[in-house]
Amino acid sequence: MKSAIAVLALGLASFLGCSSEEPGSGISNAGAGGTFPSAGAGGTGAGTGGTAGTITGGAGGLGGAGGLGGAAGATMMVSGAMGGMAGGGAGGAGGMMTGGAGGMGATGPTLSTTLEVLQIPPGGQMTVCTTKHLDNTTEVKVKNVRGHISGGSHHFIVDRDPTDIPIVGLETCFGLSGTDATRVLIAEKPETLFAMPPGVGFTLRPNQPLTAELHYFNPTDAPLDVEATIEFELAEGEEAANMKEASMVFAGNTTILLPAKMPGEVEFFMPMPGAPGAPARVFALTSHTHSLGVRATIERVADAFAPPGEQLHESLSWAEPPMTEFMPPIDFTGEDGLRLKCEFVNDRDVDVTFGTAVQDEMCFMWLYYY
Repeated sequence: MKSAIAVLALGLASFLGCSSEEPGSGISNAGAGGTFPSAGAGGTGAGTGGTAGTITGGAGGLGGAGGLGGAAGATMMVSGAMGGMAGGGAGGAGGMMTGGAGGMGATGPTLSTTLEVLQIPPGGQMTVCTTKHLDNTTEVKVKNVRGHISGGSHHFIVDRDPTDIPIVGLETCFGLSGTDATRVLIAEKPETLFAMPPGVGFTLRPNQPLTAELHYFNPTDAPLDVEATIEFELAEGEEAANMKEASMVFAGNTTILLPAKMPGEVEFFMPMPGAPGAPARVFALTSHTHSLGVRATIERVADAFAPPGEQLHESLSWAEPPMTEFMPPIDFTGEDGLRLKCEFVNDRDVDVTFGTAVQDEMCFMWLYYY
């Protein structure tokens, strides 16, 4: 089911915040364990996944022969590392702070493309866009999507040809013109694995043009290279022939004013589409703020003025908000919607408003449905 949803500021959806995380080091085809925030990513060949880091588990390699699932880590906080979706390498072992699930190897063929920004100067910050073409010669169906971002950004957005004019090379940009019908990925973590429900996915036309956007920021005192990769795992045969098309929505509140040295709150209500006989089925959602955000929640409520309802999502981490997934999906029949609430603490000496830079603030949510 593909339902149109009226949302605020879809054109502004592209400007998510960046954080100052650094990945662990990688060597050859195998990622080495990181010592600060994450383990090293696996190489692009058939290497094994990264070994355990002190905070998160290592990611599996992106390419090469099919790998094994990663070992389960300690179960102290949240999920652990995932194996390379292209089947390259084994999944990394869980780290000290994030134990959990083993790796996931690809079960079908894959397509991928990479965007690189080299030698970003210390303190450098910019949003750039480009057009990439995939090498599929026929129409294909996508059942899983993976995003990888190296240190220097938590913002990588990919749309399927939202405009008729391709972007050659890297150009500065103020947000893509994509919609819920064209967007296939918003990634703000070093590793993002988006596995859709069985029988649900995206369509890529032959030699699919992708418009990719990367908001980078170098928080270090040395030049930095940033790389972002999107990888699609494809469905085949009967699975592809019967696949239902997924859609994505990004929406939120752009009227943010946070007085200096004060806490603040922002809310946004979005009515959901659907009908009793044809529901909109939501299977994943998340929230987004910048660094002053201390908590974000998404509730299911009747309207914008309703009392507190069923809480579907909570994030206490502005840098890596969790993706809340639902199995089975949550059905909406056009009678209620979602209320997003963002809580902030402005400890700065100046007022803070909505904006696209890391020193500005945002209150957004996005969701996947069919």
